[in-house]
Amino acid sequence: MKGFKNSDDQSSVILLSTIIIVLVFVIISYIPPFTLGSVKVRRVNAFSDFIKFKDSTETVTSKDIIDTSFMVEVPKDIALQIAELSSAATLEIAPAGMQDTAAYKTANGRKSRSGYSARSDSAWNGLLEDYSANCRMTAKLAELLLNDSRRRCVHMSFFGDSFIEGDILTATLRERLQDAYGGHGLGYIPFNDPRANNRPIIEQTASGWTCYSLLKMKNAPERNREDFAVNGYISIPAKGARAVFKSRDGKGLDCTAANIIFKNRSAAQMDLIINGQDSLHYDLEISDDIQTLPLSGNIRSLEVQLPVCDDFVGYGIEFMGGNGIYIDNFALRSHSGLNLVSTSKVLNQQFGDVVSQDIIVLEYGLNVLQKNVTDYSFYASKLKNVVNFVHLCFPESVIIVMSVGDVGWNNDGTVVTAPAVRPMVACQRETSMECGVMFWDTFQAMGGEGSMKELVNNGWAAKDFTHIRFEGGRLLSDKMAAGIFDITEKK
Repeated sequence: MKGFKNSDDQSSVILLSTIIIVLVFVIISYIPPFTLGSVKVRRVNAFSDFIKFKDSTETVTSKDIIDTSFMVEVPKDIALQIAELSSAATLEIAPAGMQDTAAYKTANGRKSRSGYSARSDSAWNGLLEDYSANCRMTAKLAELLLNDSRRRCVHMSFFGDSFIEGDILTATLRERLQDAYGGHGLGYIPFNDPRANNRPIIEQTASGWTCYSLLKMKNAPERNREDFAVNGYISIPAKGARAVFKSRDGKGLDCTAANIIFKNRSAAQMDLIINGQDSLHYDLEISDDIQTLPLSGNIRSLEVQLPVCDDFVGYGIEFMGGNGIYIDNFALRSHSGLNLVSTSKVLNQQFGDVVSQDIIVLEYGLNVLQKNVTDYSFYASKLKNVVNFVHLCFPESVIIVMSVGDVGWNNDGTVVTAPAVRPMVACQRETSMECGVMFWDTFQAMGGEGSMKELVNNGWAAKDFTHIRFEGGRLLSDKMAAGIFDITEKK
């Protein structure tokens, strides 16, 4: 028939079309990355398994990527105190016992922060590194766990980002340390936790509250902008607001005491329903300071109601069970840690009087990490201010800087450790040295180079190759607990 093509003609057309398409994709893959206006266009390589490229990129530093728009101005007197503390804390000589370690030699031999060198994997032994004078913080840590925990509640506070939110890491660590040093209960829980559903043990519901975080300080009512402490959240109730706390397994909250933590500057009333039946009524004291309302007894569930609340600020509730160790999780998603210096020193110390800040772990850096950025000198200077501000607020605390873990990066179809990870870890270790605090290498605890890919393959980490799951958290918790046990067993 007219117009009909035989099968040979059709095969030729298909073959020619295929060749043209392949050639087009090959040509496109040779187009290097470029910038179009403010948009950065990456290379498109459909044949990454066969064709490899080594793209050159412009030098980008942490100063170019850190968002400081959310920060409020630090009072001049506090900035001056931080600067004085930074100057005094800079170590000329490593503490006794640290001079011969690979960690000290690597950092001390570095002339500037702009070109961090990698530390050998084999040098990491799983232990906490102490850069305080005469390893003072190691001795303090042992004293807190072996002696203080027998006569009071010792708190270990984790300040961090989404890497630890929802008790991913702290749930197992809490179990391990409470088994060893006593105590039972979840510790601190915010009044209205935006990530409440992520916690595996406690079920939390709330209504009538407006929650503001350190990242949204400027969005809070003006009268509440000075109510922020290092815990990261404030919750402002409307009349009739309620918050309910109970266990997910129905067995109860495993506590024999609780402290409700708040501020109240005007007439307010609080009603409490304990275990679904016992009802208590309180007319709250008016004060500009942080207050607590202590409860005792076997508390399986707790409901807080505020029928009258003109100027009330809710922080959270401590759930405790006797003397021992309590692990408090102050995670704030997307936080770089930098806004901690915007909180009130006086208010932080009041908060510390209520929830003792005995051991402070600073887990930050993930929200500054950019896969191709290797210069973190600007972030290091800001992180140093954060560490020294925390020390200024809590001078008797043991401070541990916890590094970023491994982060996977898709390099032409192959997942490898992002080039930025080692420079960030080195930045955080050097900051610990300069501030004279402790350091824990999360990257090596995960397994070092390529470990995130392995965790994802095992189902222990998320497929974004950045965040761990509870199985990954258990791995890290066990290793951190082992490092702590090593310290106390030597005493």
